[in-house]
Amino acid sequence: MRAAIARHGAADRRRAGHCLRRTWQAAGLAAIAHPRIVPDLVVEVISPNEHAADVQERVFEFLEAGTRHVWLIYPRARRVVVFDGPRAAHIVSETEELDGGVVLPGFQLNVAALLEP
Repeated sequence: MRAAIARHGAADRRRAGHCLRRTWQAAGLAAIAHPRIVPDLVVEVISPNEHAADVQERVFEFLEAGTRHVWLIYPRARRVVVFDGPRAAHIVSETEELDGGVVLPGFQLNVAALLEP
């Protein structure tokens, strides 16, 4: 299955992961088949054809699961939306730097450098 997913784009991989997660939940296998591992930081590059509702759903799934920070990179808009929790979000423009906060202490990255082709 991994080989099949690897041949497709990021959106297909996310859809496959989402469907697989839903299948495990429906079968009651989520806790058995997959131990609960929650990342401290999630970084997603958002494509122009993604729907805002889908992105928002993923963000809240991660935050509800315990992820501490979510970075949504919007290359066309040349900005990053940073979620520090379900009620705390801010925009970092290309003239600013991303800060790793408590998850990546001391980490700083210029958004313009991140968005270079």
